[in-house]
Amino acid sequence: STAYAHKGFALLPDALRLAIQRRSDLRAIIRVADAPKSAAPAIDQLQAMAPQVRLVHGALSEERFYQILTDADGVVLPYDPDVFAKRSSQILAQAAALGRPVVVIAGSFLDDECRSAGISAVTAEAYTAAALGGALVRFAMEREKLAKAAWAAGPIHRERHSASAFVDRLLSFGRSCEVVE
Repeated sequence: STAYAHKGFALLPDALRLAIQRRSDLRAIIRVADAPKSAAPAIDQLQAMAPQVRLVHGALSEERFYQILTDADGVVLPYDPDVFAKRSSQILAQAAALGRPVVVIAGSFLDDECRSAGISAVTAEAYTAAALGGALVRFAMEREKLAKAAWAAGPIHRERHSASAFVDRLLSFGRSCEVVE
């Protein structure tokens, strides 16, 4: 995603450093697109963590995006809960539909959605690098169990986010509206 602070980009260097210290097998691919100048220090820190951390710069074709997502063991969505208290992210639905577990921040809409929709997730209990690093370690420790649950739920999430399900919800909503004459 875009390397914006409200999407947790600034948390990644310290969080990954903490997690890699505890789990040397941990690897991350981070997409850096349209990075503002303020993200340059974080980008430099992440680049210094190679080979455990690999940055993918610039725009991705749809095919390349889905290849990276499909190859991933999980998706980290460390979005600021103050900004994302009522906002979701398309990649949450994409990850769930592809059977990929996620790491989210407590108090965000994404966390609420994971809990209510049964999306396989690990939750960082605060919007801090330390909490995110701890969540990444928990993810690595529980990876197989999370992956199995996410894969099993993938078909449910694909149906839930299909065009026909959307139309069904619209029609249901329309039928539930009162007609005022």
